[in-house]
Parts: sequence; structure tokens; C-alpha cells
Amino acid sequence: MKKQTYTLSIQNPCSEKWSQMSASDLGRFCNSCEKHVMDFASMTDEQIIHYLSQSTEKICGRLRSSQINRLMTVVNERKHAPHLQKLAAAVLLASATTNAFGSDYNSINTQSIEKIGTTIDADTTIRPTKSAEKKVPTKNTIKGVVRDFYTNEPILFAHVYIKNTEIATTTNEFGQFELSFLNDSTSNKIILTTESIGFEEKESRISKTDFPLNLTLDIKLEHSEIMIMGEIEFHPEPKK
Repeated sequence: MKKQTYTLSIQNPCSEKWSQMSASDLGRFCNSCEKHVMDFASMTDEQIIHYLSQSTEKICGRLRSSQINRLMTVVNERKHAPHLQKLAAAVLLASATTNAFGSDYNSINTQSIEKIGTTIDADTTIRPTKSAEKKVPTKNTIKGVVRDFYTNEPILFAHVYIKNTEIATTTNEFGQFELSFLNDSTSNKIILTTESIGFEEKESRISKTDFPLNLTLDIKLEHSEIMIMGEIEFHPEPKK
């Protein structure tokens, strides 16, 4: 199989704040240097290399500290090009719709859970009022949005699942998700786990004392690594 190795580096990291940059079709626009800044933090090595290799100009980007100053090996890069083009298009679409989406969720309190008009802290256990025992399994729905804790932006393709089950889904281009399942478990609580590359995993414990559930969650994830911005140096390593 054909392999090519590359190295990425940022010689002069940018001190501007990502959260204060203007949203643009390419990610963010830095008013200080008047350049677009592409967000590579959630991309794989192959996706980053493909994007950079298609550009004829220097690119400013936002990356995790673990994505730079190391070797990146890409296998059969051309074979995966169509798939990566679709991913790049999805990233651009999500960036373009960030402003419109963000306003819809500004009214949701940080790390809160809403159930029938009641707001509860996301890290506490939900204990609804007890009701009559259900004799048959009932359908439950958990939906919500996953966002960046610092920038308030939706997180695309985050993995949301109920721990120790096969009930899972991923967030859409707006960071939204929905899970539906039956109450056929003997456990008195469920643990909803949310994961995304570059972010700390988060668990939300939900009591099952009064199913059916109809919850709307606002889940915010914190970065697991230092984020670095600046002009990206992109070099293919010579073949040995």
C-alpha cells in the first residue's frame, strides 16, 4: 500500500481568542490579521492532510497540541478523497450555519436539564415524582444539543449513548441528537455518556423512578487538550 508521511507545526502561535473571532464559511475570521482560521481540532490525520494538500496557499488553523510536531502517515490518500470531500463540505456547511443555530440555544442555561418546565443542574440526579407502577415497557425519549463549553458552538458528530447498552446515536450538523428506547431494564438509573475527539468525556446520571421520560439536555464538553492557533507549516517527509 502507498504511504506518505507528513509533519505539521505552528512556528508562531496566535494569541487571539477563538471565541472572539467572527464566524465564517471556513471556520472563523481573525480581524487582527484579517485571515480565515480553519478548525482542524476534530479531524483525523488523513482529513487534515487531505485538506492542506488541496490548498495552494498558507492556511491558519486551530489544532490540538497532540496534532502537531509529530509524524502523520496517510495510507491510500487518493482512495478516500471522495469521502473526505464530503466531510469538508459538511464542516463548511456547519460553520456557515453556526450563527443561525447559536441564537436558538442562547436561552438554554449552561449545563441544565429541562423536564416539563423544570430546570435541574446537569450533574445532579433527576428524581421525578413517583407514579403508578407501569406493567408494560414504556417508550422514553432523550434529546438535546452538545456544545463546546468555551465557544458555545455545536459539536458535530459527537457520540451519545446509554452506558452498558447498544443504544447510541451521533449529533447532526447542528449538534443535536435524539435517543428513543423502552423502559425494559431492571436498573433504577441510566448513565448517558457523551464523547467527541478533543473533548473530555461527560456522563449524565438520570433516575428512572418515573418513566416515561421526555428530557431535553444541554450538554457542554470541555477540551481535553491545549488548543493552538496559527499559520500551519505543512511538509511531506522524504521517503527512505
